[in-house]
Amino acid sequence: MTAIEARMQVQKGFLWIVVLGAAIVFGFYMAVDSPLLILATLGLVWLATLPYHGRISAMMAITTYGSAFMLPMINGRPFLWEVSALLGWSGIVMLVILRRTDPEFGANLRRYRWIVLASLAYTCVLFYLMRTHGFGIRAMGGDRMGGRVYIQQVACAVFPLLFCALRFDERSFYRLYVAHLLLSFTFMISDFALAGGSDLWWVFYFLDVANDAISFEIGTSATGMRRFQSFTLVAVAMYQLLLVMHPMRRFFNRHAIYMVPLFLVILAMGLPGGHRGVLIMFAGIGLLSAWGQRLFTVPRILLTGAIAVLLLSVVYTAARDLPLAAQRTLAVLPGIDLNPVAVEDARATFEGRITMREVGLQLIPSYLWRGRGFGLSVEAVPFYGFDPYGVVTEHVSMGRFYNGPIGLMVNTGIPGTVCLVGFLFFVSRVAYRILVHVRTHGTEDRFSRMCCVIASLWLTQTFVFFVIHGDAEFAMNTFGLLAGTVITCDWALRRRARDLVPETATQPRPSFVPALSPIAALPHRA
Repeated sequence: MTAIEARMQVQKGFLWIVVLGAAIVFGFYMAVDSPLLILATLGLVWLATLPYHGRISAMMAITTYGSAFMLPMINGRPFLWEVSALLGWSGIVMLVILRRTDPEFGANLRRYRWIVLASLAYTCVLFYLMRTHGFGIRAMGGDRMGGRVYIQQVACAVFPLLFCALRFDERSFYRLYVAHLLLSFTFMISDFALAGGSDLWWVFYFLDVANDAISFEIGTSATGMRRFQSFTLVAVAMYQLLLVMHPMRRFFNRHAIYMVPLFLVILAMGLPGGHRGVLIMFAGIGLLSAWGQRLFTVPRILLTGAIAVLLLSVVYTAARDLPLAAQRTLAVLPGIDLNPVAVEDARATFEGRITMREVGLQLIPSYLWRGRGFGLSVEAVPFYGFDPYGVVTEHVSMGRFYNGPIGLMVNTGIPGTVCLVGFLFFVSRVAYRILVHVRTHGTEDRFSRMCCVIASLWLTQTFVFFVIHGDAEFAMNTFGLLAGTVITCDWALRRRARDLVPETATQPRPSFVPALSPIAALPHRA
């Protein structure tokens, strides 16, 4: 055995000792403290993948944001999209340090500077609220609530900056977005498992339920109305997928034989959720996408109106025979005959939210500049209205008013409201620019239609946040990643437009002054 071989044997022996020692430690903590072992393993994985956090964060966030996937056996049951959002901050730092940002990163920062500045300013407001009012995480043993709300919003605030630094080719981005839409079915699995009893609860080791699924299940025993929130989420996602896969003009040609029934099936899928907002989402996305695809002509408007009247007549006739949750969704229609249980439940929710908004307006002067922060208020919030079940008092104490501007003014004060409203305004300008672009250049390919749908979704979500149903504690969760996708779509469409310009158009114009002689045409020597 040579000296080199002997040295290699020593190194192999040392490596085997390390592996065996790690196996012993792994087995010990597997038996003693499995969560600690999982955290240690995740820490090692985090360190090993540090240079790739930016790309991992963006791809994982797009794919899993609309899904129920969560990290198993971790306190607090964090979603995978929450983990991916946290990776975004370390990812953008590593991208800048290692100089792996896209060559157009600087140009993007200048072009989207107000979006990035507004998101970072809102993050600073969140840090100020955390510093001033304090926060805690119950899952980690804290004695207060609200910590997860802060962490989620701070984590999602990085997406506009991150998507300015990362370029996605059109095919990859399209596939990620389609996967994002399809994974919404995971919420349906968790909803069925919750309703199916304890034999199916093993599913919750890997999947979580939608926000209101547990309260809906509890309310089933009181009202007899079984609501599945996952159906609403899946319906909106499948509606977007339908508009991406097919141009809207197919609703008015021979393809209408399957497009119209498919649309009606998707719309009916959203009714068991009992959310009246699903009708607004369908209408907003559809109308904006139709404008972007130049669909508004007099014959098409008349035909659509006639079909809508026919469908409404059928709905008004057969509404009493629908499930209670579907009747609750249709309670927004005037003069419709529905079950009193569904009507009363919808009326109580509507009046309760009006009361919450009135209380919020009264609280704004008390938190005008500093805000009260997120989570359960440490100060008693008096409410002297009729509230036999304590629902309004509970929501007011949590800072939930179901109106975006009111919730922002109470929870974050004027600074947070100005920052977030400015953020929404500047991204809305980009979304409108996308609609104008696709309206000008057409939507013959799926990527253009996807950009049209994403821009329509942004504008509809913004309208809902301000007018219909806005939760300030979920503001950056709702709009952070969506703003990043809007930036990516606008960036890709600008590259398309730039590539369409002939190369000769960018070359300097030749001089039209003729040379006086062959000697004059020669270059002059110094």
